[in-house]
Amino acid sequence: MHRLTPTVRRLAAAKSSKNILISKSKRCFASASPTSWDADTNDSTNTNSLTKLFNPTDDHAALREMVRSFTEREVEPQALEYNRINNLAVNANDEQLALFMPGICDGSKIGGMCMSEPNAGTDVLGMKSNAVYDSSRDGFILNGTKMWITNGTLTGKETGDLFLVYARTGTEKRSDITQFVVEKGLEGFNVGQKITDKLGMRASPTAELVFENVFLPAKTHVVGDVNGATLCMMRNLEIER
Repeated sequence: MHRLTPTVRRLAAAKSSKNILISKSKRCFASASPTSWDADTNDSTNTNSLTKLFNPTDDHAALREMVRSFTEREVEPQALEYNRINNLAVNANDEQLALFMPGICDGSKIGGMCMSEPNAGTDVLGMKSNAVYDSSRDGFILNGTKMWITNGTLTGKETGDLFLVYARTGTEKRSDITQFVVEKGLEGFNVGQKITDKLGMRASPTAELVFENVFLPAKTHVVGDVNGATLCMMRNLEIER
């Protein structure tokens, strides 16, 4: 008899929870048939409609609690482990690890990863953000916009503390992408907007981040090889998904 590894057991438990959640959802939605609602519930401003929204049936309350507990148990730990620091921990050199990782690991700094853009989500290799090398300063000049960035801002005005940012650094191949560390307070690095009224994960602060001629020293802020970040990015996406 084969013994299951911890990873396989965790995935099996997650699948079981997902199946239970789907079954519960079907029952809850079936219970919310049109006959159980007043005729005036089509009016989104109707007091009766809002009362029902904030005072759910027992089935709907159970569904909400199940979604919350599933997210806390399965989604949040993975986001904490992989979305913030995994690629930095794997690909940074010893000097960068000593410089950037302690604050992220002890929670004194809020970090995130910048990949998606307003016009490059699923087609991530279509990103337009770019970084051009300046030999006179031995560093890169970063320009572009990143969208849907977790931990992008807490206040809506200031950015998070530290981000791993993907940007195009070559023109020969679509995969000519490099990863950079961008820190809060660097000139030209700002919050575009705090994204509100999301469908889900409202407790996760999400933002648009803007980079305008942000200078990044090559020695300390380039992670891994220049034009070599695509493989790192895809490996991390595989873990996240």
